Amino acid sequence: MAKKKKASASPEEDSEAEKQRREIEVLQLSKQKDEERIKIILANFSNVKIQKVELEKKLENQEEKTNEMATSLRREINQEKEQCLSLKKTNKDLSEKQKLLVAEYEKKIKDIQDGHNLAQKKAEEKFDGLNQMYQKIS
Repeated sequence: MAKKKKASASPEEDSEAEKQRREIEVLQLSKQKDEERIKIILANFSNVKIQKVELEKKLENQEEKTNEMATSLRREINQEKEQCLSLKKTNKDLSEKQKLLVAEYEKKIKDIQDGHNLAQKKAEEKFDGLNQMYQKIS
């Protein structure tokens, strides 16, 4: 019976049915292409998510390394500051010792000069005494 209906269908109906079949085929092909595009997009999106996670891990590692370097640099700076303060204190102590030594040597030099002056004065007195004795004798 179906064959009879087909045979009895008019050429306009056949052409309309053929048109609809072609449209359905075109829509099905379009749907398949769209599904393939969606699969590709989803795969790309999945790859992007994976790359994002990898980049976030790299960023975290870089941040950790940066923090470690900053901490290390802070330690080095603090050590340098401590050394600088220690050197300043040592320099100040040496400066004070130098001042004390200079004062001590100046005092010793003065004492030596005073002793020399006293010895010269005694020598002059003796010479004067001897000179007077010599004049008395002569």
